Amino acid sequence: MKIRNFQSSNLQRCRKLWVEMAGRYREIYDDLSIGGIHPGLEFDEHLEKVGAEMTWVFESDDILVVTSDMRGHGLGRKLIGHLARKAEEMEVLCLGVNPVGRNREAVEFFCDSGFITLGHIQMFRWLESSSEV
Repeated sequence: MKIRNFQSSNLQRCRKLWVEMAGRYREIYDDLSIGGIHPGLEFDEHLEKVGAEMTWVFESDDILVVTSDMRGHGLGRKLIGHLARKAEEMEVLCLGVNPVGRNREAVEFFCDSGFITLGHIQMFRWLESSSEV
């Protein structure tokens, strides 16, 4: 497997991953509105914001490896290492991540990957008038 920059031919598979991630957040928050009606199209907005040159994918035998069934195989750690090397080349001093607080697996993964300095905490209180109570 190798890490390479996003290419336009990856668009549909990346959209599929985005849909999968939106589904995970819908589960975590029990909120079907997350990601909107077409969550895959949100990837396009993300891509426009950060640029293809700052978007990487895993490739294995010319197949993108990005779905949940590939978790737990060390790909995330490889990607973190790749991003850290790229950041050092760009003379970036610090990498930051924003895992969803309810996503314990992600928080533990990032802590295990060296993200141990806490920068911000965001807390919420649901009001009794909210349908979320």
